[in-house]
Amino acid sequence: MSIVASSSLLVSPSNPKTNATSKLDRQSADFHPCLWNDYFLQYASDDLEVGDEMKKNIETLKEEVREMLISTMETPLKKAEVVESIQCLGLSYHFELEIDQILKQIQNDCVENNEITLTGDLHSLALLFKLLRQHGYLVSPAKLKYVLKQCPYRGIQRLEARKYISIYHLHPSYNEVLLTLAKLDFNALQKLHRKEFGNICKWDISCLEDLQDT
Repeated sequence: MSIVASSSLLVSPSNPKTNATSKLDRQSADFHPCLWNDYFLQYASDDLEVGDEMKKNIETLKEEVREMLISTMETPLKKAEVVESIQCLGLSYHFELEIDQILKQIQNDCVENNEITLTGDLHSLALLFKLLRQHGYLVSPAKLKYVLKQCPYRGIQRLEARKYISIYHLHPSYNEVLLTLAKLDFNALQKLHRKEFGNICKWDISCLEDLQDT
C-alpha cells in the first residue's frame, strides 16, 4: 500500500514579516525548592558499587539455575513450575533464551492441534497453559476455560518481585538456589538504580537557563 501525500500542508509556512516583528518571551517556571535538598547525592558514592564477591555469587547461582532448566530429568510440568518461579522472582531477564527453548520444546512435544496433551492436576496444566499463552503460543483452553476468567493482577515488576521474594519460601516448589539468587539480584539492582539516581542528582541544571531557544 503506497502512502499518498496530502495536498494540504500540516505546518503552514512561516511569514518572514511576522517572524521579524514577533518574539516569544521564554517562560520560566517558579518551582519551589526541592524538599530533599542533597539527600540523594549520597547514592552517588562508590560504596554502592556491586562488589566482586556479590557478582561472583550471582554468576555461580545463575549457572546452577541454567543447569536446572536444561536438565532432561525434569518433567515438562516441573519445568513450567520453575519458569513460573523465575518470572515471579524477577529473574527471567537472565534466562530468556533458556525459557524460550523450554516452552518451544513443550509446545512441540506436549501440544497437538493446539491442545495440551499432558495429563496432570488442573493447577499444573493451567500454569502450563498460562505460560504458553504469555509467550505467544496458540493453545486452546479446552478444560481450562476458567483460567480465562481470571484477571491477573499486573503491577510494577520489581515491586511484585520484592513481594514474591518475601513469601516464596512458603511455596510448595520452593527452591533455595532460586531464592538466594533472587535476593542477591534484587540487592544488586537496587544498588545500581540508587547510584544512577545519585549521579542524576549531581547534574547542574542551572546551565540550562543559559540555553537559547532554537
